[in-house]
Amino acid sequence: MTASFRALTFVGAALALSAGAAAQNADLLLIQDGFDTSVMPTLAEDQLVRLDDLDGNGDYFDNLETNLWFRFQAATQADNNEFKTARVVDEGGILATYLVNNRGNGGFRPELLRGVDSNGSGRLEASEMVELFNFETATGSSQGAEGVAISADGAAWGSSDFPGGSIIRSLGGTTTVFIDDANGPFLATDQNGGLSTIDTDDFTRMTGSGNGVLVFIDGFSDDRTEAIFRFEDANGNGSADNDELRPFLIPTDINPAWAKNPDFGVSLRSFEIDNPAAPAAGEPPYFVPRLSHLTTTVESGVETYYFATDSSDSGMFSLNVNGDGLNGLVYRAQDGNSDGDVNDSGEVELFFDGSTTGPTALGIGKVLGMDAADGTIYIFGLTGAATIATLTDFNNDGDAADAGEFTSGLWDEAGFLFFGPSPIETFMFGVGLAAVPNGLLPDALSLDAEVSGVGCTQFGLIPTISGVGDFQVGTSNFTAIMGNGLPGQPSVLLAGNTATVGGLPLPLDLGVINPNLAGCTLYQAAKFIFPVVNDGLGNATFPVGLPNNPALSGITLGFQWLTTEVSVGNVNSALTPLMSATIQ
Repeated sequence: MTASFRALTFVGAALALSAGAAAQNADLLLIQDGFDTSVMPTLAEDQLVRLDDLDGNGDYFDNLETNLWFRFQAATQADNNEFKTARVVDEGGILATYLVNNRGNGGFRPELLRGVDSNGSGRLEASEMVELFNFETATGSSQGAEGVAISADGAAWGSSDFPGGSIIRSLGGTTTVFIDDANGPFLATDQNGGLSTIDTDDFTRMTGSGNGVLVFIDGFSDDRTEAIFRFEDANGNGSADNDELRPFLIPTDINPAWAKNPDFGVSLRSFEIDNPAAPAAGEPPYFVPRLSHLTTTVESGVETYYFATDSSDSGMFSLNVNGDGLNGLVYRAQDGNSDGDVNDSGEVELFFDGSTTGPTALGIGKVLGMDAADGTIYIFGLTGAATIATLTDFNNDGDAADAGEFTSGLWDEAGFLFFGPSPIETFMFGVGLAAVPNGLLPDALSLDAEVSGVGCTQFGLIPTISGVGDFQVGTSNFTAIMGNGLPGQPSVLLAGNTATVGGLPLPLDLGVINPNLAGCTLYQAAKFIFPVVNDGLGNATFPVGLPNNPALSGITLGFQWLTTEVSVGNVNSALTPLMSATIQ
């Protein structure tokens, strides 16, 4: 062991710890949009991909930081699922993933799913996903599932659009259909106290708002609603009454039934887009961009909302009638006068301008998804390639327009490193994003590895060991991970058989070699030794490459990490439990 310590001390002196680590970002779930096999031969199945800033450097490019979170079937299956939106919620220590799937396992089955990683594998499996409700079964009509939101009372909500249209709630095992387009036009109380038609076949994305939800109405049909409405079963009667679906933010006056927020077109840019066909019969006077990305936060005890446009940086919806960009706009809103909306002057402000006419270095071509975690807004955007950006109001002035408050290029579809299960297409066109505070999602563990035994330490915490990826011949897809080490300190990954070492049976109490190590157990023969230096968080990783020899299949290897605390004239050590991995 002394020789190993000398080698580690040399490695620690030779390799320097990188300085100036950025704040650790939230975990992100991206919805990857699969295509048919003629376009993407190895992936035609939609899936949830997890990004994890393991090393805390503020991006998601590094080893192990892109992993699979959920897909129904093998990657070579036909395109049987169409994931639309997802949210992750901490339900009293149980982390639940809610997912809208618009197809579902071989047939058109629009559904809202809830999944919990009950076996601790670090990913969701099909057996862990439960259908809360099927939109078509609940309504009895054709539906196109779109949105999901979780309200403060723990209810899960779903919305659907063309060819149907509905708002459905699941609470305590009971499913309630509040609005169903099949029942005819829904009437809501308008600005004059009368009843006006809501375009119920165009409910799209949602976010929670108290015990209710906000939903964007696309306005595709003739009434041209194009706005955000709020719904809550305020009287608890299990049905939608006329005053329970209320206008929340109306950015245009394209539908005169709904009063426009007076700031749009004045202090906020106009949402009017030229319609060359107007004023021909049946044509709207102008087109309108969609504020169809919504998320809710609580800031200083006040429910705060963020809305983003989904216009691209090219095409007819990119510029308004004044030539101002409409893509990449993110708005922040609070109900300042507590009247149940943000439709009054001063209640909505431009949080970030990522449009083609905004600051040239701060562009977001098209917003694909948006969510919030730990005071930061995360954007899944398309700027030639799919990428991740963050918006953080560090100086609390109500926007993210100041230096250092916008960071882009934290991940892109070309530069990431993916670790199992493989294969995965590097093309990563996405349609949604969910943000999860860092540390809530379990580590993505390999299904080929199992941890047993106990570790020991002469300093700090007992280090942990885990593995991620497929332990397959001819690949380096499997990576061994250590946690709870010290930043910048040397470690080694030990690997070998789990039967004997030097003629002694395993496991072996190392106290027989060095009394100072009594109680530390060696579980494997340490035939292979791989030195590394811990990262800025005290973690270490090592990808284990295997020869392309089918004869290795079925062999089980044992792994342990030995990590140290090296100081002048002294070395303390710590050893992880055993991780056994069987070669596939």
